[in-house]
Amino acid sequence: MRFILKTLFTLATLLILAAGALMLLVPRDVVRDQAIAFVKQQTGRTLTVDGETSFAFYPDIGVRLEDVTLSNPPGMKGGPMLRMASLTVKVKLLPLLSRSVQVERFTLQRPVFDLLIDAQGRRNWDFTRPRAAAQGPLRFAAAPHVRSDAPGFARAQVGRLGGGAIQELHLSAVRIVEGILLYSDVRTGTRQRLDAINLALAQKQLSQPLDVSGDFVWRGEKVALNGQIGTITALMRGGPSAVKFDIASTHLKSRFDGRVGLGAALTAAGRVDAETPSVRNLAAWSGAPLTNPKGFGAASLSGDIRFADRVLTFSKTRFSLDGMKGQGNGSLSLKGARPYLRAAFAIDTLNLNAYTGPGAAPPPPRPAAAPARAPAPAAAPARPKEGQSLTDFIEDLNKQPPQPQVRAWSRRAMNFAALNALNADVNVNAGALLFQRIKVGQSSVSASLREGVLTAELTKLQLYGGQGTGRVTVNGARA
Repeated sequence: MRFILKTLFTLATLLILAAGALMLLVPRDVVRDQAIAFVKQQTGRTLTVDGETSFAFYPDIGVRLEDVTLSNPPGMKGGPMLRMASLTVKVKLLPLLSRSVQVERFTLQRPVFDLLIDAQGRRNWDFTRPRAAAQGPLRFAAAPHVRSDAPGFARAQVGRLGGGAIQELHLSAVRIVEGILLYSDVRTGTRQRLDAINLALAQKQLSQPLDVSGDFVWRGEKVALNGQIGTITALMRGGPSAVKFDIASTHLKSRFDGRVGLGAALTAAGRVDAETPSVRNLAAWSGAPLTNPKGFGAASLSGDIRFADRVLTFSKTRFSLDGMKGQGNGSLSLKGARPYLRAAFAIDTLNLNAYTGPGAAPPPPRPAAAPARAPAPAAAPARPKEGQSLTDFIEDLNKQPPQPQVRAWSRRAMNFAALNALNADVNVNAGALLFQRIKVGQSSVSASLREGVLTAELTKLQLYGGQGTGRVTVNGARA
């Protein structure tokens, strides 16, 4: 959003130049040339207008530029950072006399924002002024001389409004129509694309919040966006600003209310609420499909978050996943080759059966054999006696003669490929734990996950009326 807004405000200066020219009946090529010169001076970039330049007098002052491009920063390779079919600006006439610019309409038709990070880490949306650029308030007289066939008085006065500076800028209706956003990072090979961007921005004064609404298409799915930016000037400078937004799509609905900074790196802190009908479908849509064949259905999340230095910290968090509900605190680091999760959770029921489902299909059944005599009814499963410890119960089972099984343990292979998704250190307190046909009561687990190998220390187990501890190691590195 920062680069879009900076581009809009840079191009907004065109309407001021046009306004002064219109009042003096200056030829259209002068308006265009002065705009090009001004953008060059303020940003060091080249503004190109290959199409028609037209303007209107009544009821508002307006200018329309067609086939417009804005180049990358000096010394940076690649095509233009911005190109658009047309740029239309209309401002109120009377406020101009008091050096107040009230934009009635500011429309970018079919813009293409081509955002690039080159091999040296330079960002083409960085609008830092060249050292030679003028400082202080924006003044019309600052534009350099441009050759023109206009009368001498017009050439001297174009771009001036009494030699004064802009005192106020009001953006009543800014629209981006059928835009495209391209993002690429040469260092990592990362590429992203947003299509069919339709956004409306409204702000009465620069000191007041900026309202944003619209939608776009990402990976073939339409995403609706509604939000508000508290202090746009602070955000444009890279500082933090109050931000609220809601996004909604088929796979995700979320809301954020907090503060965001767009400096050298993204920072954020605030309250977040999110829900999805399927984590599995959400992951596939985002380009990171889950290989585990089971689980990861409906989920919800709410809590306080803070993101800085590629570390997401969450607190007072409540969540649900596949019918399980819990709460907790922790952090997720995105710095290494794999994400690293460090957290402590309390959950009502930890159902491992939802994620340790069978991998390969069972072997086909053997041909039916001749009927055999029905076996004797199986004895009831052994159960521990009242007050008997788990160790004594297992020893008694080992002393008993073999008994026919009522139902054999599944021989299907388990798929633990999901263990390769991240590294983690997690403490979990569960009201109940389910694994295969085992149901454990209140339990505490300390789990460490490294390179696909899960080691779980069962520090507390309520099982068969007794207490127990244990250690489980699952190697999913080869999954």
